[in-house]
Amino acid sequence: MEPQPLPKDDRIENLLEGEVKIIEVKRHPFGLIALYFQVIVGVCLAFVLILFLSHNIFSELSSYASIVSIAGILVLGLVLIILLISTYLYNQNKLIISTKNLTQILQKGLFNREVSELSMANVEDVSAEKKGIFQTLLNYGNLKIETAGAISNFHFPYCPRPSYYGKIILDARQRYIDNDPDAAKRANEKLNTPKVPAPSDVSEATPAPAPVSAPTALSVDPEPEVPNTAPPDRGQQPLV
Repeated sequence: MEPQPLPKDDRIENLLEGEVKIIEVKRHPFGLIALYFQVIVGVCLAFVLILFLSHNIFSELSSYASIVSIAGILVLGLVLIILLISTYLYNQNKLIISTKNLTQILQKGLFNREVSELSMANVEDVSAEKKGIFQTLLNYGNLKIETAGAISNFHFPYCPRPSYYGKIILDARQRYIDNDPDAAKRANEKLNTPKVPAPSDVSEATPAPAPVSAPTALSVDPEPEVPNTAPPDRGQQPLV
């Protein structure tokens, strides 16, 4: 059997064979409005500070009005660029609900993107949380997905209609378990199986035995000579 070629786009968020996307959830627009407000207020305060400092330095120049106009145009352009980038990053955050998996995409920066995937079999519980007058009136909040094992929980802020989407996740989980209970059981067993360290890791973690030094030769002092105190043998004395 010939091996199947890999797909051209093998990102995690792509659907597997036999997997159907149920819905794709993006963050509520109110979070974007709050982000716009913070950016505009911050840039305006910075512009006022620069204008105040430049007034004390360039107020006597005849071209002071031109300098202020140019600075205002530059600040306005900077604000538009920041808002466009912030809008793009905000809209890239999403939660994809399919018949088999949950995929969370967090765009933390232009070059910082985090994608996490969770099997429906490993979803333990889903909770929706609303705090404050804005979340209650505008019907958005935090969607928390508790997982089994050591996998980190999914936390999706600024989720529109969090109770509605939480119910969709729980229903999809139940259908996944009912349709393929063996696969759900295997997924849980794989998740709860303790990780066995590889032999290379064990050898690296085990400290090397201390080198055994060669036995030191013992120095033996020579026995002291005992003086001969025996009387001489008179039979061998020479005759005088």
